[in-house]
Amino acid sequence: MLNWGDAGWVQFFSTKPVHRLDDLRKLKLFTWAGYPTEEDLWKANGFRVVPLASTDIVQQLETHGIEAVPTTALIAETAQIYKLAGYMCDVKWAPLLGATVVSKTTWERIPAAQRGPMLAAARKSGRP
Repeated sequence: MLNWGDAGWVQFFSTKPVHRLDDLRKLKLFTWAGYPTEEDLWKANGFRVVPLASTDIVQQLETHGIEAVPTTALIAETAQIYKLAGYMCDVKWAPLLGATVVSKTTWERIPAAQRGPMLAAARKSGRP
């Protein structure tokens, strides 16, 4: 593991204002396809989920197939989601963290003289 990264808090971006959970329950909420347990948990709590691939988010917002997306502000801006879902609910749902991981085999293919500087650069880029 070369470093940890922080993409920010996951919040709900929506096509209509969301002030309370009941507001979000009325909207068609994106959830990742292929995770039936997550879908069942949302449904059990009264949410209207639409399981999709993440590549379908923008098109489904455009066609009103979904009305809310849990994502970070960074991703909402990068993917231009905020243009279609212009309301951000100020509830910090979960932090989105990641790591840069390189297999031992790949790491050992890098010349030894370059590993130290690469690791230092990775650690520096992972600092807040």
